[in-house]
Amino acid sequence: MMSRRFLRDLAERALKTFVQTTITGALVLLTVDGASWSDVPGAAAAGAFAGTLSALTSILSSLRGNPDSASFVE
Repeated sequence: MMSRRFLRDLAERALKTFVQTTITGALVLLTVDGASWSDVPGAAAAGAFAGTLSALTSILSSLRGNPDSASFVE
């Protein structure tokens, strides 16, 4: 499970999820009346949480699929 390929896949998926969630959250916050740039760190916190969940999902997926990949499917 902790091969170089697995860790690279896990990091890529977690980073993509973090960035996508943070950008989406920031855009949503900035379109709400009364929201300002000071609310954006909340979007980054949501992104960090989503990235962590992505990493955990990759670990659990490796237990079912190929142990050298973060993917659930073979």
